[in-house]
Amino acid sequence: MSTAPKKILFVTPTGGRTGSEMMLWYYLNYLKNTPTETIVYARRRGELVGENSPANFTYHSNKKDSFPYGVYEGVYNKIAGCVPDITQLKRIQKKHRPHFWYINTIIMPEVAALAVQLGVPYVLHVHESITVYNDLRAEETELMFGNAAKIICCSEASRMYLTRMGYKAEVSYSFIDKELIKVTRNPANLRKELNIPQDAFVWVMSGMMSVRKGYDLIPEMLEKLPENAYIAWIGRRNPTGIWHYIEQSVAKGNLNFIHIPPQSDQYYDYLNIADGFVLLSREEPLGLVLVEAAFLQKPIVGFNAGGIEEIMQDGMGALVEGMNIPELVDKMKAIQNGTLPFDKEKLKSRSLDFDKTNQIENWQRIINNL
Repeated sequence: MSTAPKKILFVTPTGGRTGSEMMLWYYLNYLKNTPTETIVYARRRGELVGENSPANFTYHSNKKDSFPYGVYEGVYNKIAGCVPDITQLKRIQKKHRPHFWYINTIIMPEVAALAVQLGVPYVLHVHESITVYNDLRAEETELMFGNAAKIICCSEASRMYLTRMGYKAEVSYSFIDKELIKVTRNPANLRKELNIPQDAFVWVMSGMMSVRKGYDLIPEMLEKLPENAYIAWIGRRNPTGIWHYIEQSVAKGNLNFIHIPPQSDQYYDYLNIADGFVLLSREEPLGLVLVEAAFLQKPIVGFNAGGIEEIMQDGMGALVEGMNIPELVDKMKAIQNGTLPFDKEKLKSRSLDFDKTNQIENWQRIINNL
């Protein structure tokens, strides 16, 4: 198999543990074993940026993190006016002379505009659903899509919007690296540390807290679930009015909600405390965490909000059409009480369809053919 071009500059929003940036991490881990030279510029110094970065060279913005909570993940950069350090990007370009830039998500149209200005070809990787387009100006969206040398989408659900607009895009499914999914701690011990009773059934959710992810639905869900059902959210806390709503509702109703801050080395240990995984997203282009949960053999229940139907198969849990909360709760109860069976081996085998060994060659082919 031929290798990718010799130098690629990857530009990414936060360097944190979002689905799109976990994909970048996997690409970099793969490319470090090839002749390709990889350079990363992150607009924030997230937990995946630093001395453990698999890139040959890693840079990050020196801007302080002024995250305006309560907006869709990633779009906060535009709301706050925190555009990338253009001068720094120009210096990186001059120093390394990459063959092309790889813009990881569509929330950075100003990076595409800079690439056009400098005459640098770029690949655009689309991880988003349609609501994010509402936070982009029409002219910058047209420039970003219209000038891309290649457009890659994380799923067919994501590509659908590009096809409707007449842009050519290829699908490269997001994937996991099973070698990096390590569980080192006893889940019973972790649950004890979190003050979760032994007889509890724990539903885990994961991601950055945003309305798109549906975390505002947690109190209503818990009011309808059995008393021994818990919901644990792994992700960054957003001190918004919605967060206040959740805190107050949980306290007043004595509801079983646990917030687990972002994890780095122990992320999969905390994900593994789950008896089941629930996806409340109103939109979800693919949902890499679904694949991670399936790899750990956790039954999945979620709204059919996009790419999830490209992952789910019989025996893995249940999909619910629309935002039908009572039906979703009924499916969760059925899994909890054993009336809706699931197949752990099916979950594991399906997750391996989205392992890097089955997906990376397609991604490599796409970037080779520039």
